[in-house]
Amino acid sequence: MKSPLLFLTVALFASLSVASAQWRRDFTSGSPAPANTLQKEQVVPPNYSASATVGQTNSMDVLNDTIKLNDGDVLSYRVVEDGKEPIPIRVGDSGDVEVPLIGRVAAIDKTCRQLAYDIKAQLEKSYYRRATVILGVDVFGGKSRGKITLMGDVRNQGEMEIPADETHFTLAKVILRAGGLGDFANMRKIKLIRKTPSGYKTFIIDLKPVFRDGKLDRDPPVEPGDTIIVPEKLWNF
Repeated sequence: MKSPLLFLTVALFASLSVASAQWRRDFTSGSPAPANTLQKEQVVPPNYSASATVGQTNSMDVLNDTIKLNDGDVLSYRVVEDGKEPIPIRVGDSGDVEVPLIGRVAAIDKTCRQLAYDIKAQLEKSYYRRATVILGVDVFGGKSRGKITLMGDVRNQGEMEIPADETHFTLAKVILRAGGLGDFANMRKIKLIRKTPSGYKTFIIDLKPVFRDGKLDRDPPVEPGDTIIVPEKLWNF
């Protein structure tokens, strides 16, 4: 008489064999993997260009209201209600931009937000019941964009001009132009202080992924008027 334990062992082995064969068929046929199989999430670096930002923005209240436009500046322009991609418009030598439908509009010495509201008013006179105008600077025409202030454990502290030819001037570039970090700098807790319409805001930036791993998507852009403070480590060893 055969042992019940033997029958149980044979049955369990057969069940595992069937399950294994089914999993192999699913895998080779392209069927979805088992529910508990982990899949690596693809990380897409953010696009900081003005045209990309303009294409994703639907509020005029967040447009830059500190940088004055100059002749030669190239802007990305979009009317939200059109549902179209941004187009480039340029501030000419006369200080005007050529805007579709309405023609020339004075732009020099205005901010993007001021110019957007001027264009909005003209569009709503004849062409739109409501026009949400979005503008951003893609290329600066050669004049100073303003200054930032750098303090703390860096080689050279003080004010720094934002280069006119830099369309994407970032925190890491600021530090490198200042001679680099000091010997005891804490690159993981850099403070970026920025004036916003609702008051000053402080951001804590970790630049280790940028300097050590080359992850440029983790390097935030700076704006005129920003203050950057590089603290020292609590323990320097």
